[in-house]
Amino acid sequence: MKFEILTGAFLCSASLLALLGTSRWVFLPLLAMSFACAAVVGWVTWVVLLPLTLLLCAAMLLRQTQQRWIVVGQGVVLLTCIGLALHAFAGFNNPALITPQVLSPGAVPWSWYFNLDKALIGLALLAIWPSMAQRPPWFDVGRSFAWGLLAALALVLPLALLLGVIAWAPKWPAWGWLWLANNVLVVAMAEEVFFRGYLQTQLAARWSALPYGATLACVLVASLFGLAHAAGGWQWVLLATLSGLIYGTVYRYGGLLAAIAVHAGLNLVHFAGWSYPMLARH
Repeated sequence: MKFEILTGAFLCSASLLALLGTSRWVFLPLLAMSFACAAVVGWVTWVVLLPLTLLLCAAMLLRQTQQRWIVVGQGVVLLTCIGLALHAFAGFNNPALITPQVLSPGAVPWSWYFNLDKALIGLALLAIWPSMAQRPPWFDVGRSFAWGLLAALALVLPLALLLGVIAWAPKWPAWGWLWLANNVLVVAMAEEVFFRGYLQTQLAARWSALPYGATLACVLVASLFGLAHAAGGWQWVLLATLSGLIYGTVYRYGGLLAAIAVHAGLNLVHFAGWSYPMLARH
């Protein structure tokens, strides 16, 4: 049990330090220690060196001055991150922390996996582009978080109720705080770093000469974020797209920390107060 706890502790510490803008030479050793502990308990094998090597090669390509190598590097980053998100790389034996169970009356069974491959996405991108962690003044972060969370609660939750995918079901299991830490430092962190910090930033920079280029980038990435939730049906595509528009707007004005906080905050309200993950279809 000691190495299992150390795996999570090192990983969460690495994520937190990375988000706070700490040097990659500080948080990457913590990531390495997390994976070393995970290897001891069989959660990862040596095969994980493949995506790690791909990301390292991509980082080296992105440092080149010739545009063709930069394009190749971007492609390697994108495909590797997608592969990690889809759990397509061998070597990750993500442990089931919660086996399938029904958390709320009428809800579908839910299981919880500690996804080390997903966590790697956010940390790798922050190591390659440390500027993602740059934040505006704390006042702007707090203000963007406040209005973003209010917008999410005022728009997304009522729409979910209207679509019949959730119902009032307050709860807080004994392991809720562990879920919250994972939700903030693994789930929301990886998704916001990839969709907003990486995709939205890259597209906005590429379309900077276009009228409303930044807005177009936000809308397109929100649509992709919605499609990433297609497994839940068209209702979740719609809900995730709307959420993505809010997260993307918060990111534009409040930075990555604010976007992650709004994302995690909405997930927390959903988890604690409503059917989780969703009502079963009859």
